[in-house]
Amino acid sequence: MSRRFRRVGFWGCFLVAVVVFGIVGGCSTERYRADADDEVYGIIADKWEGSFGNQSNYIINDSYVP
Repeated sequence: MSRRFRRVGFWGCFLVAVVVFGIVGGCSTERYRADADDEVYGIIADKWEGSFGNQSNYIINDSYVP
């Protein structure tokens, strides 16, 4: 019986390791930043009014200098 649990324990640990490495490897700060930028630019485009002026050629800069 303990042999059965040992096998399940090994495969369980292996499965957890594969899932963890898959999640960590598939996520990057660049991807999060690009997704956030796309979402924000979409929101700005939806809320833009003609009184704000022309909507072309604008870029939001993430650098902050106090």
